[in-house]
Amino acid sequence: MVPDNFHFQFYLGMWSIHPEVADAETAATALHECFYGNASRDATATAKEIFHARKDYITALLALGRQEEAMLETEKSLQTNPFEFSLAAMWKSYKIASGEDPAASEWFPKEVFELEEAIYARRDLHTVSYPELNHCERVPESGQTIHTLDHMMSPEEFESFSRIPIKIEAGSIQAISEALHWHVHDRWYEPNSNRINFEYFKERVDEEEDVLIESNTFEHCDNDLLESDLSLVTPEDYDRPCVAFGLSIGARRSTMLFRQLLDQQLQNLDTFESVYINVQDPRSGKFPFRTPLHFFEDDLSITEDDTIFRFIRNNLTDINMWMSNTRLQSATAPHPHLRPTASRLHRDAVDNLYIVLEGEKRFDLWHPCHFREMRTLSPSFHVNSDGLPTQFNVNTLKGYFRNYVEQQWEARRSVQPTAAAAQNSSSEQDMLQRRDVHESEQYEAFLNEFHPLLRKLLAPAEEDVRYDIKNLHFSQKSWHTPASMPKDLPPPTMSVTIKPGDILYLPTGWFHEVSSMPGRQVALNIWSKPPHWETAFQDEAVAHQRLVEGLVEHFQSLHAATTTTTASLDSKQSAHNEL
Repeated sequence: MVPDNFHFQFYLGMWSIHPEVADAETAATALHECFYGNASRDATATAKEIFHARKDYITALLALGRQEEAMLETEKSLQTNPFEFSLAAMWKSYKIASGEDPAASEWFPKEVFELEEAIYARRDLHTVSYPELNHCERVPESGQTIHTLDHMMSPEEFESFSRIPIKIEAGSIQAISEALHWHVHDRWYEPNSNRINFEYFKERVDEEEDVLIESNTFEHCDNDLLESDLSLVTPEDYDRPCVAFGLSIGARRSTMLFRQLLDQQLQNLDTFESVYINVQDPRSGKFPFRTPLHFFEDDLSITEDDTIFRFIRNNLTDINMWMSNTRLQSATAPHPHLRPTASRLHRDAVDNLYIVLEGEKRFDLWHPCHFREMRTLSPSFHVNSDGLPTQFNVNTLKGYFRNYVEQQWEARRSVQPTAAAAQNSSSEQDMLQRRDVHESEQYEAFLNEFHPLLRKLLAPAEEDVRYDIKNLHFSQKSWHTPASMPKDLPPPTMSVTIKPGDILYLPTGWFHEVSSMPGRQVALNIWSKPPHWETAFQDEAVAHQRLVEGLVEHFQSLHAATTTTTASLDSKQSAHNEL
């Protein structure tokens, strides 16, 4: 018998959808009970639990390919909690992909888009401080050539080039290994081959070591080709990436034994599913190595002072491994070409050194000053001194506005007599009751003085909900994939292809979409905090405070204008009626 308990079903669903379990069917069944079964009558569920239960339910439905149901649940979530930017953007993309106008829908989450447009429209709130480019008043031209070095960057060169992308053509993996004092070229490759030796990996990594993977198929993007005249489909159509990784709608996240990944996924091209091992759980591995790289600590030295690690060692955040195997295109549209895969367009808050060990990757790069055109899931409004576009945090606005309302209310109460003060002859209990009712009526009238969007931040369902702000650095747009996403992007500032023997240095804040060429890919990357991160963090806090203050002022001025107009119309109508 299934327990009629919200919390039982909620935690069962949350556990089942976790990547270590990855049982979307069980998760969907349990979470469906939370909203449509007997567990939905459990009055002990909090607004916060209901909010997260519905988000997990949406995730489970998407994993099962039940997109239409997922979008219906998304609409219900946005009705109660309208400021979940990632859900709003996903819903909008789905409507566009379905050939619908999102704004025409009765479920259009207008609060999110009103807020977004207000942030982008108020240029005076964009406290930009990116040096070298006149505070982003002049955006760099597209089609630039990346600065290239034909030798491994010295520590001094690394320091001087710290804010622009650089391609290092070291010539070979051996040259890179020797320059960094690594043992990659002599241990990681098959004899007399440019292929990574997976047997060596299996020798070093514990048999029970799990890794987080994403998997995807070409089904959703080959369908758009099949809808057209197949006789018009050219090889170029199949050269265009269409499978997006990095928390994309179609990607499924799960865990897998590392050796199983090597044996069954990365060496087998007989299926149509592509797999990708990317950013691992920060709790995995051993700092700064994320799993499985902590098993190769003696191969990857980070202690030598004659390397670039002299400048980034104290700011290191992660060293991560990236592996993928791009499959053949769907059997429904056979073609001799393979299809590349791509990451979603995004920017990172850390500096990145990217080293390809096997395969080939293309990076399309946009300067941080393009932050307005990128339309990140949560609006970017400020470029800090390290070049990082700062993103709006709705939780900050919610907290600020709640405090603002409390302060204004206390000030109002201090100068307004309460109803109880005039009730000299009433009993104390009667006075308290009348005072409470009167204050409640006064408070409701007071709240009506604020813009409806701001009042939504005070709704009871909002009280203990903190919106998810992770992964909001992804763009709502795409340069490559999928076909249904908006394409109104400026051309990349620069594009570069990275092969074994190359390193890409990508400073924080640069937007990028990465395409992996067909076949097997293995790469390492080194993330480190940018040089002025502490000062930049303080600047962001000030910029955010200015933003939320400006937004409250902006929406209040709109509300005052609307209220004045309405009052004027009412007055004219009243005068007309008297006549």
